[in-house]
Amino acid sequence: MTACAGLYERKSFGQQFRMTCFFMFFIVALPFVILHLWLSVFAVRAAGIGTNYFFFFFVYFSTQNLKQKKELLVFCFRSRRKVRGYYSINKKFMTLYSIKDLEYLSGIKAHTIRIWEKRYQLLDPNRTDTNIRSYSDDDVRRILNVAMLVKNGYKISNIAAFDEERLQNEVLRVNRNSNDPDKSIDRLLFHTVNLDTFGFEQLLDKIITEYGFAKTFQQVVFPFFERIGVLWQAGSVFAAHEHFVSNLIRNRLIREIGKFENAPESAKTVLFFLREGEWHELGLLYFNFLAAQMGLRCVYLGQSLPFSDLVNLLVHSKYDYVCTSFIQAMTKTELEQYLVNISGIFSQDRILISGRQVAIHKPKLPSNVSVVKNISDFARKISV
Repeated sequence: MTACAGLYERKSFGQQFRMTCFFMFFIVALPFVILHLWLSVFAVRAAGIGTNYFFFFFVYFSTQNLKQKKELLVFCFRSRRKVRGYYSINKKFMTLYSIKDLEYLSGIKAHTIRIWEKRYQLLDPNRTDTNIRSYSDDDVRRILNVAMLVKNGYKISNIAAFDEERLQNEVLRVNRNSNDPDKSIDRLLFHTVNLDTFGFEQLLDKIITEYGFAKTFQQVVFPFFERIGVLWQAGSVFAAHEHFVSNLIRNRLIREIGKFENAPESAKTVLFFLREGEWHELGLLYFNFLAAQMGLRCVYLGQSLPFSDLVNLLVHSKYDYVCTSFIQAMTKTELEQYLVNISGIFSQDRILISGRQVAIHKPKLPSNVSVVKNISDFARKISV
């Protein structure tokens, strides 16, 4: 250090200034440059947009547009088959969709979407080095709107000429004039993909006004959930979409159940519950709604009830019917053993069961257990 200080003192003022700038660059500026380059390379590799670093650096450092620089720094997340989304600086998580996702969501074949892109410039997807398309949330909203108009008789050549405002206005006009349950499902799906609470609730109110509450659930809501399940299985919608719409429907059911007056003491009593680890309650809530509508006294215990709590219920209460559902995956042996256990607890009551696992396994049933085949069957069984 002493030798370096002596060497520095023997230099002229100009040389000292240049040496100071040189050392300041290495001490302060160079680490930031290295970090900048490292983040850039990492972003490009993570994004899967190629390894042409020279081209990337040229674009990144030559542009003076800060927004363009920020858009280049993306962190992509890959599943096994496609990019699912990215974070960009000063933006929240943006979902990316494949062309197959658009097909599942809109009902328009992928081949047709490609033709529309080429012929009408309907969408402008991003492409990887291997020419694989990826679509944004805005693209999904547009294709859902286009699909809705095509299904209502519009020509694609005319739709392609619509700007966004005209497209949205036409969709709103179609919605006001449509009473088709299938088209109602398409519109509910549109609001679900957009996570649009207000739009979903407003549309659901309109459908209930037209069909009535019970018919809406039977002809629109339940088929809609079947479609959501298929889309989730295909990877075209996320668990967030399912949770979003499940909570909206759950809250609506609870509000409707609360509108019924208390049943008289002499009315039959129905106990509703889901076993421990079972969380899919919408079907059971709807059965609760039907029972309350028919004037029965309903006790709803909700999701994931420990078995020991069921045993304790017998100390204080007696029920005419016990209703539960099995949706969460379980083996046939587990299902049959659980039925034997609850049959022993509620030996004097009639137990009604439903759900996907019952349909799959077709379990052996104790004498006081019966399967609910559908909504009409449930109403018939509790009216006996």
